[in-house]
Amino acid sequence: MDEKELIIYSNPTNANAAHFALIKAIEDAHHGCVLFVDCINGFDPYQVLKLCANPPQARQILHNVLVSRPFTFHQFKRLLDTELASTFDRHQGRAVIILGYTNLFLDSDVAEEERLAVLGTATKKLHSLVIEHPLPVQVMLSENAYSELVRGWLDGADRTVVSTSRGKRI
Repeated sequence: MDEKELIIYSNPTNANAAHFALIKAIEDAHHGCVLFVDCINGFDPYQVLKLCANPPQARQILHNVLVSRPFTFHQFKRLLDTELASTFDRHQGRAVIILGYTNLFLDSDVAEEERLAVLGTATKKLHSLVIEHPLPVQVMLSENAYSELVRGWLDGADRTVVSTSRGKRI
């Protein structure tokens, strides 16, 4: 993946797509880490071990991944606002993979206006991270009412590429 690239994958059928992306990103990172933001509790280190070609590669992959699991959309926004850039600086980050972040906005206990406001702010922050820092970001959206909204917002954004789950550029 090239630097300053934002790729959106729609509706990954399972977390294996994210695990494969993680393995590829770490192979491309050359002695840096990849931050895996898991918003649907889909990261499975045992699955990464199964998908790796050999055991030494698996150890390297798992050694170079930082997993963050925000459970609410406010935690996700805080991660983007305050922690992501500093974590990358501390750990020589090379890429970000975000799995299912629109799922965090399905909480019906929070007013729709608040959810939409935070979703918009978080999506803009994702875009600005790609612009401000030379790091590739892969976002794997689960299909729900908010995923179409996110894709629509990013359609007008100045970014490198937005892709579907098949890697087809749109």
